Amino acid sequence: MLRRIVLVSAAFLAAGSISLASASAQDGGGGNYGGCNATVSDTTPTAGQTVTVSGSGATVNGDVSASIDDKEIGSGTADADGDFSFDATISATASGDETIEVSCGPNRGTAVLSVTVGGTGALPATGSDSLPLAGVAIFALALGAGFVGLARYRSHTAS
Repeated sequence: MLRRIVLVSAAFLAAGSISLASASAQDGGGGNYGGCNATVSDTTPTAGQTVTVSGSGATVNGDVSASIDDKEIGSGTADADGDFSFDATISATASGDETIEVSCGPNRGTAVLSVTVGGTGALPATGSDSLPLAGVAIFALALGAGFVGLARYRSHTAS
């Protein structure tokens, strides 16, 4: 009976060491094995703005990418510890509540970041800032008013 307990215990220990070895192989030889973690430098960006995506848990020396609605907005490479930082540009068509998905590589998972995208940073140009044209318009109005006044004066004096 004692021999069976020892053999079963040895089998469990062997199975445990095999599963730990396969987890280490997935990690690529070290680094973070806790999964993909990411942050964004600004959670209320404007459309077209560049933000910094950084984090940890990526495939060691592997590619990392960020996307909105399955369209890549930026990418980078993780270092020897699985840490990363890269620039991503919020698309010009993004607005309101958006989700940035950061892919940390095969078997590393995806971090989901929520941002609220405002309008473009600059207001659209309307009207004209040309002061000379405004002066010409004012002169033309005054000249027209003068002609109307002259026409009324002639009509009163002619009757």
